[in-house]
Amino acid sequence: MNTEITEINGGWLLYDGECAFCRWWAARSYRVLQRRGCHLAGFQTAWARERLGAAARPPYTEMRLVTAAGRVAGGADALLALADAIGWLRPLAWLGRADWGRRLLRGGYAWVARHRHCVGGRCAVPTGGAGTAHHRCHAFYELP
Repeated sequence: MNTEITEINGGWLLYDGECAFCRWWAARSYRVLQRRGCHLAGFQTAWARERLGAAARPPYTEMRLVTAAGRVAGGADALLALADAIGWLRPLAWLGRADWGRRLLRGGYAWVARHRHCVGGRCAVPTGGAGTAHHRCHAFYELP
């Protein structure tokens, strides 16, 4: 993934529209991104499926930033590109310029992505069987 994407104007941030945490995050960041010309859409939209093809099919492991020029960044690299474009988040982008900082951010992003279905200690991720059982986890956030 390209970690040097800095132009988000006219781009799209794609997220899992069926994930409560992803929708919550998108709703809270919508205005900030919109002011910078960045649009949001779920992977489940026809546009995302057409644009990204196989990358827009489940499992959704990371958000994707698609620039107006057609470059794509995913996960922590997409987050770093957003941080670089949003003044008050630039310190995060500066941290990501160091190899150790990028590794730290990628690891943190991967952890959050793996646990994003865990809300209030109950995961919405089926554990097998008939697909109805859910596993207990250590929730790290509560959604309102």
